Amino acid sequence: MDYALRKDGWLDEYRSKQDVAVYAVEDGGELIAFSILAKTGAAEAEFRIALRPDRTGLGFGESITVLTLRTGFAAGLSRIHLIVRKNNHRGIRLYRRIGFREQGECRKDIQGMPVEFIVMAISREEFTCIHS
Repeated sequence: MDYALRKDGWLDEYRSKQDVAVYAVEDGGELIAFSILAKTGAAEAEFRIALRPDRTGLGFGESITVLTLRTGFAAGLSRIHLIVRKNNHRGIRLYRRIGFREQGECRKDIQGMPVEFIVMAISREEFTCIHS
């Protein structure tokens, strides 16, 4: 979550963009996570999530992801996609369990270093079949 909150991190990057929804999650008055849906097409959006490191492994990531997807699909999105680091095995398992399917791979420079990612996506129909 540190990268997402720092100067030039996700919040700075998406704050000025149109068609972006940011959802914050608090527990006991403290920010523990946030998620982003940024439209990338007429009915498509990119999903991002940042969770405080001391809150991982407690089910928050799955709950927040499902709620964010449900909100996006209810608002008319038909497809939501994401990228996840290839070495983030916990995240990949989570996204597969939720219903995301692998679409390919990509490489991006993060803080000047190349990082390998898996591209994943889920449709409204796939989500509805699993989470209705």
